[in-house]
Amino acid sequence: MAITVLPDIIIPSSVIAAGVRGKNMRNNTRVSTYNGEQQVNVNWTRTIRQYELGVVPMQIAQWQQIEALYEVTDGGAYGMLMRDPKDDQVDASVGKLFPRTNSVNVGAAGVGYGVPTYNLMKRYGVTGTSRFKDRKITRPLGIPVIYKNGVPLTLGTADGQFTFNSATGVVTINSTGSSVGVAAVAGASTVITFSSSAFVSLFAVGDRLWLQSVVGTSATVLNEKSHLITNISGNDITIAVNTTGLTIEAGFGLYYPQPDDTLTWSGQFYVPVHFLDDAIDWDLALGGDYDNRLVAGPQVVLEEVRES
Repeated sequence: MAITVLPDIIIPSSVIAAGVRGKNMRNNTRVSTYNGEQQVNVNWTRTIRQYELGVVPMQIAQWQQIEALYEVTDGGAYGMLMRDPKDDQVDASVGKLFPRTNSVNVGAAGVGYGVPTYNLMKRYGVTGTSRFKDRKITRPLGIPVIYKNGVPLTLGTADGQFTFNSATGVVTINSTGSSVGVAAVAGASTVITFSSSAFVSLFAVGDRLWLQSVVGTSATVLNEKSHLITNISGNDITIAVNTTGLTIEAGFGLYYPQPDDTLTWSGQFYVPVHFLDDAIDWDLALGGDYDNRLVAGPQVVLEEVRES
């Protein structure tokens, strides 16, 4: 069963300030051949981070915060949130939105794909090369700033331009145009006629049309997806979807950010973590009077909770 992260439990900054060390981990299978060459298979495509608390002696009050975290999470049965002391900020140069449909990423990070929902990503690049790796951020600190073509969007459900789910980190960008589909022709490609010419004029060939509420046997093929536009004529939009033998009735088309729109974000973020082991240990590093004692934790390890 997946670990539930308790979003109101945040590791106090006093614990982090007392000292943390950690590691970034991958899982690769390495095989040496008979002539000394190595073959490496990548088993994990995402890095998992570990943090070790109590690496230096700390005051009793600080150590008791670690014990409190241990108790309220039932020894790691639940997760909590932590600010990575070396990596907890994103600016718009590395903050990318990754389009998603039905919980699956589509298109490319940093640009639209004609869909409403997006994951927050942080891009890691090396100077002197165009190679990069994107990391999914599921627990931003507060509300991220969302940019479309460099312009900040407003937050809100009624008159805003985007909404945000703090439990998943998913951003939903509101549609800026919609129209009813009044007719459709099924075939090797699909032609849909819309009631609004103003809506159709928003698009160009190569853009993507979002469809929903389609009725008929084509519903599973067309609904809740964006489709590549291959032709526009009058109020007719042709999409690259094979609906041969299927029926198409009713439905709505919506306009969402397109592949030529840049989508970025900025803000701070947490890492969801849990106690890796059922037990935590401690060492009285400095005795004496109670108020002057120092405690260290030789093996208090937190591991990142991987969230989809």
